[in-house]
Amino acid sequence: MTPLKTFCCTIVLLSATTACTDTSNTATHPSDDTSHAHAADSAVTTPIVTSAPTTPDPEDDPSITGTNVLGFKLQASTFESVKKRLENYQFDEYAKSYAGGYILENDGTGFGIEGLNHVQFGFDTNQKLVYVFMQIHESDPMDHTTYKKIVSYVKQNDYTVVGSKEPFVGDRETRFKTPRAETITVSSPHMGDFQVYVEYYTEEFGKMRKQAQHNTKTSQQQTESKNF
Repeated sequence: MTPLKTFCCTIVLLSATTACTDTSNTATHPSDDTSHAHAADSAVTTPIVTSAPTTPDPEDDPSITGTNVLGFKLQASTFESVKKRLENYQFDEYAKSYAGGYILENDGTGFGIEGLNHVQFGFDTNQKLVYVFMQIHESDPMDHTTYKKIVSYVKQNDYTVVGSKEPFVGDRETRFKTPRAETITVSSPHMGDFQVYVEYYTEEFGKMRKQAQHNTKTSQQQTESKNF
């Protein structure tokens, strides 16, 4: 036999011997392998997963203060916290408020205010609530009952009255300032289709709206003047 054949035979014999030995050991102690697997399993402890404490919404957190309007907090409530509390809301992701944030609208459902038929919420770029608009049907246009009632409700909060117009005939408006320098207006236009309008807005929002309206008016005048 040549050396190469002898070497190959040796490998085959060693392999056969090893295979037999392994099979013999496995067959002789089957319970040992099983017990080791179980022991390993029992040694693994499952970690207890604890969820992180959830942060309450601004509306539910008494430590967060803000001017109350429809159950929300001006300058504290967020787009998400307002949205999840609204019924029948409308949202257009491309529409932006004067403050640069989103706008949410609602048909008045869910607030329990008689005659409320339209609500709009405006947010800034941080999606904080900075503007609220309400449209409420006037139940008695001759006596301005709804207008007077809403003005009396706002006065209960001891906000400062900074302006009031109540002519016998004509547009009516009462303007308030909150301790946070926010503005609240209650208005009843003489030719306003028997509606009362209520606005809550921050000082910054008021400035941005005024500037935007000024820019729009200036642009319109420039466009018109080119035709003459």
